[in-house]
Amino acid sequence: MPTVNFGISSTLAGDASAYAAFSSLNATVAQQGAAATLYATLAGRIASITRNARLSEENNRYTLQGDLISRAQQTEFGVYAQDTWRFRPNITLTGGLRWEVQKPFIPLNDTYSRANGGYAGLFGESGVNNLFRPGTLAGTPTSYVLFPKQTTAYDAKYNSFAPSVGFTYSPNFKTGLLRTLAGESGKTVIRGGFSMAYVREGMNTFQNIFASNPGGTISATQNTTGTPFALTFGNLFRNGVPAGPAIPASPVYPNTGAITDGINDFKPNIKIGYVESWTVGIQREINADSVFEVRYVGNRGHQLWRQYDLNEVNVFENGFLNEFRLAQANVLANLAAGRGFNFRYFGAGTGTFPLPILLGHFSGLPVNNPANAANPANYGSTLFANTTLLGFLNPLNPNPGIGTGYGGFSGILAGTANEGTFAANKVAAGIPYNFWVVNPGKRGGSFLIDNNGQTWYDAITLEYRRRLAKGLLVQSSYTFGKAMGNWYQSASNVFDQPATLRDFHLRKNVAPFDITQSFKTNFIYELPVGRGKALLGGASGWLDKIVGGWGFNGNVRIQSGSPFNFGNVQLVGMTAKELQKELGIYRDAADADGVNRGNVFIFPADIRINTYRANNTTFTSAGAVYTQGAPTGRFIAPAGFGNCVQGYVGQCGYHNLVLKGPAFFRFDLSIAKKIRFSESVNFEARAEFLNAFNNINWLVGAAANDVNGLGGLGAATFGRYTAAYQDTSTTNDPGGRLVQLVLRLNF
Repeated sequence: MPTVNFGISSTLAGDASAYAAFSSLNATVAQQGAAATLYATLAGRIASITRNARLSEENNRYTLQGDLISRAQQTEFGVYAQDTWRFRPNITLTGGLRWEVQKPFIPLNDTYSRANGGYAGLFGESGVNNLFRPGTLAGTPTSYVLFPKQTTAYDAKYNSFAPSVGFTYSPNFKTGLLRTLAGESGKTVIRGGFSMAYVREGMNTFQNIFASNPGGTISATQNTTGTPFALTFGNLFRNGVPAGPAIPASPVYPNTGAITDGINDFKPNIKIGYVESWTVGIQREINADSVFEVRYVGNRGHQLWRQYDLNEVNVFENGFLNEFRLAQANVLANLAAGRGFNFRYFGAGTGTFPLPILLGHFSGLPVNNPANAANPANYGSTLFANTTLLGFLNPLNPNPGIGTGYGGFSGILAGTANEGTFAANKVAAGIPYNFWVVNPGKRGGSFLIDNNGQTWYDAITLEYRRRLAKGLLVQSSYTFGKAMGNWYQSASNVFDQPATLRDFHLRKNVAPFDITQSFKTNFIYELPVGRGKALLGGASGWLDKIVGGWGFNGNVRIQSGSPFNFGNVQLVGMTAKELQKELGIYRDAADADGVNRGNVFIFPADIRINTYRANNTTFTSAGAVYTQGAPTGRFIAPAGFGNCVQGYVGQCGYHNLVLKGPAFFRFDLSIAKKIRFSESVNFEARAEFLNAFNNINWLVGAAANDVNGLGGLGAATFGRYTAAYQDTSTTNDPGGRLVQLVLRLNF
């Protein structure tokens, strides 16, 4: 169904009769606009209609509000051989080899598009692999071409061999200390193994990548601004929804698309990611019913798929980062000298500096002529006093604009929003087309999937197991481990943007699912009361049915908190370890603005209040100030604190500060009663107490998220807990104590 919107004030701006009805009121412009919007809503004027057109699978033509059915497949097959050899009575060797082939993704209909030249097309005019080389234009503009059915997404690989080896050794020492430690033959077992396994990414990865390229769906939205299709003024809903626009019959290839479009593709020689795993452990029998085991487990993920945007903004090689610092020096010098709130160059001896790159963008004066930048008369553009640009020069939190997404100062110059302002000036000034990003024709992103992902995991596990004997069963384990990756993400499309494309390992950190310590146990305890038991063992009949058959069971889990991240920040007055130690549960404290709203907080008040202050600044003609008071002591500051100007994420402070949330503590206990009627028939009544102690397991973030972060550093509410554990996938467990009564007839 199309979405029809009413009451947009821009609609009434073109309707003189409607707007005139309110123009004589003694009201502000905003009030007139609000009244006009209300009039439009009451009258039922249609401001816009949001619709799409999609390719029909049958004839590959666009149908308004039609269905898009994209089909693709991936063929996979494997062969596995394994053998076990009992080398000696107490030594067994196992070996195997798997040959696994995952053929490339293949579309089965013509609803997908891709870059011209595939991988090469991602680099646009810059040419293949010419990252951060402004002025090198060895390529061609990116265009979209049909990704025909039965065409492979990347090259097939047939060398995916995965070996596995293992051993089991039961020592049989005759005398001495080793005999004492290992016991008799069969009491101790040493096991170890190594294996490789290839990662199956799944069809969703392919679909997310290629379905993002234009072609399968186009916008058929109509609005009064004319983008992408026009809607005339004065349409009333009571007259029916206006007819749809004249959409194209089908995609036309090749086409360059819009500058705001993105492009996605695989590296042609991409490999299948794989994981190497190994383990070694010692199991020792304690008695006939129980054993204790210590084992080490490790794995390494290699050549894992990773999607990232090649359009990282360049501020190093093109010299902009240095010029940003000079512009910042200019505004401070001009304020001090009373020359106004601007970053103009006022000539030699004024404490200001020429800005050739900015002058070229603002005025189109050639950057290769130093005389242009050295002439103060050329700095008359109002953009040198633009308050938005001046805000990015704030010495309390400078923002040159780095990474992807076109934020900060460079985002104003490089993004698409101001293309009409700067495009012609850049050409006239001789500024290279790829001055800012490798593929400026695709500022929606130039996304590549390659093999840059890598993971690490190491853990020690202690385990105790007792089989059910004398009415008691126990299984307990304790694990101390660490999971790391050169990314911090969990997504089916394997997307994660590096700190900078110059070094993929700067982002190496703990994984979002890393749990440092974990203790788990489950038990069954049958009370020794009733017929055949230690107490009232001679009971029979109804007496045995009353006093016998009682049991106490439980599951216990205590573990370290889950990771959450702050992103690119600085720590002042403390280290990350010290901040981690301060993390806790703080009740009945005030928000950072001093108002007590009865909330529960993650950090103590001084950290929260000073973090709030450090992240609230302004830069005006009065200078740079902290609007909520200057921070003192210890706090979490923006990356630019102390006038640190970074050229890539993490050059100032942490690229991604990760802490662990509160520990998880949960006891699920139950009381059970069985009444036996025969050997095979019994009646069971059970009272189950999930989270028996009603412990609140506070979470930073949300229970349903794979990756959680803590933002809002500049908000008065910073540091509040807003969620606690609850099971969002398999049960209706709300997280608090839950009592379940179960009646069951077993036969």
